[in-house]
Amino acid sequence: MQLVEPPSRLPPDPDPPTVAEAVRLLDEAWLDPDWGTLVWFTMTTGLRRGELCGVRWSQVDLERGAVTINRAIARYDGVLVEKDTKSHQKRRLALDPQAIEILKEHRARAVERAASLGLTLRPDAFLFSLAPDNSTPMKPATVGQRSSRMAARVEIDTHLHCLRH
Repeated sequence: MQLVEPPSRLPPDPDPPTVAEAVRLLDEAWLDPDWGTLVWFTMTTGLRRGELCGVRWSQVDLERGAVTINRAIARYDGVLVEKDTKSHQKRRLALDPQAIEILKEHRARAVERAASLGLTLRPDAFLFSLAPDNSTPMKPATVGQRSSRMAARVEIDTHLHCLRH
């Protein structure tokens, strides 16, 4: 038995939404512009949900059109922690002009929301957050659950992980 090796894992077989389904999902998501930005960003970057929750504004370079992914958010023993990505590798993703415009609008909303409460959006604020000043990350489980509820509302059998593909 010591010489036996387990069989290799089967390669993943993702079943992403069709283009028409992706459009329906985005139409539903954009009812809340911040959520629409998150869903759109997921579809266009392919980030994992922990990575999505871990992106900070300091990693987004709107001038050069790039975002650096090097952190993720995970939950251990009920506590949110910032950690390395699953692959433990830093990567830079290019942003097209539409992405830059959407992120500029997203940032303007975040700055305005914080200012309306007498707060400031710090450079290291999270890109996606439920806190008024984006000081805390969204929980990956919350993102997944909200995504599942959204898909159910538009009667599409999918989940957030499928949107990466």
